[in-house]
Amino acid sequence: MEPLYKEGDKVRVIKRKNGKYDYRFIFTDSMDHLYRGKIVTISKVQLSDDLSVKDKCPDDFYCYYIKEDHGMYLWASSMFEPVSKDESEPLQLKIKTKQIKFNFNN
Repeated sequence: MEPLYKEGDKVRVIKRKNGKYDYRFIFTDSMDHLYRGKIVTISKVQLSDDLSVKDKCPDDFYCYYIKEDHGMYLWASSMFEPVSKDESEPLQLKIKTKQIKFNFNN
């Protein structure tokens, strides 16, 4: 099975479901508090060592790392939801300028 997400993908961290042990990796209170609803960037993907674990939240058996936490936590695909291309783009502030002409020849 291929991973659902690849390095560089932008994903949103979901609100933790029932409990922290309902995932392939522990979904801690601090992970939920710090990252819930935020768009993050996948920095590394690797196949999980234990493929026999039966989880309440199905996932793709890969371990994900995100750029924003500098590899501090292990993330499962079931902790994310995809975001659209538009959502993952940073907001650009567009400033309209008005050209003013001065006449100094009076």
